[in-house]
Amino acid sequence: MFLRLLFVLTFIPFLEIYFLIQINDSIGFPNTILLIMITGVLGAWLLRKQGHSILMEIQKNTQQNQMPSDAISKGFFIFIGGLLLLTPGILTDVIGLSLIFPLTQILWKKFFVGQWQQGIQSGSVQFYSSQNFGDQGPNPFEQQTRSSLEIDADVIDVTAKDSQTVGKKED
Repeated sequence: MFLRLLFVLTFIPFLEIYFLIQINDSIGFPNTILLIMITGVLGAWLLRKQGHSILMEIQKNTQQNQMPSDAISKGFFIFIGGLLLLTPGILTDVIGLSLIFPLTQILWKKFFVGQWQQGIQSGSVQFYSSQNFGDQGPNPFEQQTRSSLEIDADVIDVTAKDSQTVGKKED
C-alpha cells in the first residue's frame, strides 16, 4: 500500500508537469494558463450542476423509502471528479472529466466493484456486520431494554436544567 501511495504522490505530479510543459511548448504560456483556468471553472460548474441533481435524486429516493446507494456512488464520483478538475493539470482533468460523465462513470464503477470483489476474495478487504459482533458479546448497536441494564450504586445521574428556568419558582 505504501508503494502505491508513494507512486501516486510522486509519479503523477511529474506526469502533470511533463504534460503542462509539452502543452506550453505547443500552444504557448498564455493559452496553457487559459486552459487550466477553463478546466477549473468547468469543474466547479459541473460539480455544482451535477451535485444538485444528485442531492435531488437522494432526496427522492429517501422519500420513497428506497436506499439511495446508486445516487451516493454517483455523488462520490462527481465530487472526486470535480476536485480533480479544480486541480491544475492535464492528467487530473482527464480523469476528473471521466469521473463526471455518466458513460465513463459506469466503467469506473465496474472497475472499483471488481477491485472490491478481488480484495474480498483475497482476504485483503473484510466486511463486518452486526451479526459478527454477536460472537464477541452484546451487540453495541442494539438498544438494551431497561430490564437488562445493570444498576451501579456508585453512579449519580445529573440532569441539567435550562439556564432560563433556574431560579424561577415552579407553579
